[in-house]
Amino acid sequence: MVDLHPLFRSGLGLFREAKSSAARSLWWDPAGALYWCDPASGAVHRGALGGATNGSDDGAIALPPPLAAFAPASDGFVIAGRNAVALVSLSGAFVRALARVPLENDGFRFGAGACDPYGRFVVATIDLGGGGDGTIYWIDQTGAYRPIYTRAGAITGMQWSDDGSRMWFTDTRLSTIFSCDYSPNGDMTNVQPMVRGSRCSGLARDAIGGFWTGIYDDGRIARWDEVGNQTLELEIPAARVTSVAFGGAELSTLFIATGREGITDQQLATRPLSGSLFGIETATKGDPVRPFGRS
Repeated sequence: MVDLHPLFRSGLGLFREAKSSAARSLWWDPAGALYWCDPASGAVHRGALGGATNGSDDGAIALPPPLAAFAPASDGFVIAGRNAVALVSLSGAFVRALARVPLENDGFRFGAGACDPYGRFVVATIDLGGGGDGTIYWIDQTGAYRPIYTRAGAITGMQWSDDGSRMWFTDTRLSTIFSCDYSPNGDMTNVQPMVRGSRCSGLARDAIGGFWTGIYDDGRIARWDEVGNQTLELEIPAARVTSVAFGGAELSTLFIATGREGITDQQLATRPLSGSLFGIETATKGDPVRPFGRS
């Protein structure tokens, strides 16, 4: 029998067997389901805990691709497309446009996004050509937007402290998790690297000060303490981890999304569950998802 790490209360389980190109924007609905999207197809998926692992009883809505990121909003979702942010209903019907942000050039688009503690939607641009000069913006419920950070590579996860004074974000392209001060006005200052040299993807903060991420190319998850020391890692039967989030009734289940985008046939042959979602019960818990427009 394999001994569990003290922070695990179960072994790794398969939540949904899927073939996502890159499952992202993972978050838990307090009503009892996990949401995620596949940016390339524009599909938003909703899977209840205990549902069929093949996804046959899941809900799905189709939105225009690319769907970079989405988060809960009143009676629907806030969504980011290529360079536009809008509100849609729970069925995916268009409600209203919020903002259309002029991108750096045609090689850019939006990437990861999440809502900050003040109810704004924070979303980053990414250079598809591989550069490191993307921008993080916030957008509020009036449609106003403002750039708050430049020099971003590929932002894949964002988290904030409970009081809203600190922010952490994962830059997969720069192989760095950063920390910074964050103001009620949405200013990011004193940006400093917390973890260097690991191609992390996604970010979930736990109640005891730790940070959980995927290791993008290595098919692993890892946890880092509040000063950036690695405290554990776990292999995942998928080639690429794309997103992580806490959920479940007690917010103690770590859900792990993976993708198939860019992997080789050999990698797929050895890890055929790439593109699926997994879950593992932990001895800690995360924060509830923050909705758009409410602080």
